Amino acid sequence: MWSDHETEQDFLGFTHMVKAVTDIVARADLLPATIGVYGDWGSGKSSLLKMVSANLAKSEGVFVLQLNGWLFEGYDDAKTALMETILDEIASKKKLTEKSRGLFVKLVRRVNWLRVAGKAIKYGAGLAIGGPLGLGVAAATDAAELFKKAAEKIGEVDEKEVEALLKEPEQEVRRGIREFRHDFAELLEKSEIKTLVVVIDDLDRCLPDTIIETLEAIKLFLFVNNTAFLLGADERLVKYAVRRRFPELPGERAEVGRDYLEKLVQFNVRVPSLSRAEIETYVALLFAKNCKVSETGLKQACEWALSTESISQGRAFGLNSAKTVLGEGNLPPGLEETLILSGRLAPILATGLNGNPRQCKRFLNTLLMRLSMAESRSIKLKQSVLAKLMLLEYFRPESFRRLAKMQAEQDGQPKQLKLAEERGQ
Repeated sequence: MWSDHETEQDFLGFTHMVKAVTDIVARADLLPATIGVYGDWGSGKSSLLKMVSANLAKSEGVFVLQLNGWLFEGYDDAKTALMETILDEIASKKKLTEKSRGLFVKLVRRVNWLRVAGKAIKYGAGLAIGGPLGLGVAAATDAAELFKKAAEKIGEVDEKEVEALLKEPEQEVRRGIREFRHDFAELLEKSEIKTLVVVIDDLDRCLPDTIIETLEAIKLFLFVNNTAFLLGADERLVKYAVRRRFPELPGERAEVGRDYLEKLVQFNVRVPSLSRAEIETYVALLFAKNCKVSETGLKQACEWALSTESISQGRAFGLNSAKTVLGEGNLPPGLEETLILSGRLAPILATGLNGNPRQCKRFLNTLLMRLSMAESRSIKLKQSVLAKLMLLEYFRPESFRRLAKMQAEQDGQPKQLKLAEERGQ
C-alpha cells in the first residue's frame, strides 16, 4: 500500500512546474511575489509544494518555511497568528545576533499591539474601521481605556503590557503596518536571509475569514523585498471565501473573487488533471514501488516514463516498457500481473476519477486492503476480478447493490451473471 501524504518522489511529471516556481523565486527583480499553486483536492498540490521546497532549500541564503493553513484556524485573528508563527520560526531556526534579537522583540510587540487592536474592535471598542480589508485607525479619544477593557474581557493579554504598548507612537494602525514591514525587512537582512520563502498549504481547507486574513497578512504586513509566498489551494474555494467576506463589493459575483486574487497573487501555477496515459504511468510506477523494484530500477523507470519524449508522444509506462527498461528477466514477483492490471484500470480511472492521483491511490489502497483481508481468512481472490467489482461499486453503485442482492439470494452463483459472461458482457 502507499502513504496518502505528500511526497518529494515525482511520479506525476511535475518537473516543469517545479522549475517554473523556483525560477521565479530565484529572480530578485520579481520579488516580493505571491505564487498561487492551484488545483483540485488530491491533484498533487502538496507534493508539488514539497518538491519546490526541497529544491529551494538547497540554495544558499534561501530560508524556507513550510506552514499549513490549518495552523491559523481557530484564532481570533489569523493575521497576527501567521505573523507570530513566521517570527517564531525565524527565531528558532536562525542564530539571531544582538541587533536582530532587538528587532525580533520589537516586532513581537507590534504583533501583540495589532492583536489587541483587532480584539478591541471585535468586542465593540468603538473604533472607526476604514477600507475593505478592515484595517483602519482608532477614532475615539478613550481608545486606551477601551483597549484595556477588551483585553480584560478576553483575558489573554496582560493589562500592563497593553498599557505600555498603547503609549508607544505606533498606536495608529496604518503607521504600525509601515513600521512592521520596515523592521521585518531589516530582521531578514540581519539574520542573513537572502530570500525568505513561506509555503502555506491547505489554505482552501480553512474557513473563509481565515483565508482572507491570511492573504491580508501577506500583502499588508509581510510583503517585503526578497520574500516569496507560495499558496497551495483550490482556487474556487478561495474565490468563494472572497465573495462571502465582501458581499457588498460591486461587480458580478464570479468576478469579485477573481479580481481580488489578481491583486494579491502575481503568478499562478495550475496543476492539471492527469490524462489516461499519465494515470497508467502513475499507477504502474506505484505498483513498481510496491513490488520493491530496486532504487536504481525505479529511477530508470521514472526517467523513461517522465521524459520529454514519453510525454510528447503520450506513451504510458506499462508492461512492455518495464521489460525494456528493467530487463525482461529482472521484473520482481507480482509486477507483471499488476502492470497488466494498471493498463486495464487506467482508462476507467482517468475518466471516472477525473484524472485525480489521490483518488486513484485510494482506490488502489482499498483494493490491496481487501485482498489482504481475504488472505487473512484463507480466501484467495483474483486481483483482476476484485478490481472489476470495485469499479462497479465506485461508478455504478446501484448495479453493484443489485449484483450483491442476487449473490445473496442465489448462494453466490447468480444465473444472470453466468448468462452475461456467456454473452461476452
